[in-house]
Amino acid sequence: MGNSDSKLSFQRAVEQLGSPGPVEAGDVAVWDQLCQESLSSIEDVFSLLPAEEIRKLREDSPANLSTLCYKVVEKFSQSVESSCRTSAEQQTVLNSCRLLTRLIPYIFEDPDWCSFFWSKPEPGMKEGADQTPLANS
Repeated sequence: MGNSDSKLSFQRAVEQLGSPGPVEAGDVAVWDQLCQESLSSIEDVFSLLPAEEIRKLREDSPANLSTLCYKVVEKFSQSVESSCRTSAEQQTVLNSCRLLTRLIPYIFEDPDWCSFFWSKPEPGMKEGADQTPLANS
């Protein structure tokens, strides 16, 4: 996939997160587009995910923002379990880190979200029975 195709794919996934209604945690295609596409730099993430879009997501689709954070941390966990041996896994870790770097300041600027990483997830947010806060993941 070309770099411009990757950016377009990433942008479509961001737009889907901002659309009305929740994006299901099991919708692997959306979450994979955000973490596994070959974005070449942190600048790509910053330009394709502007501050206004993050704030809009936080205000209009908080469940999607929350699920995004859980999915990004889940990608980290999967990479740790597999020892992050392939270049694809390394790219996933890098893009996941880039996403969190972009999202966290906007999560903490809202007092209602300040405890997000230390609170238990909403039912259905995390697959499986593990209801551990993200900060303990």
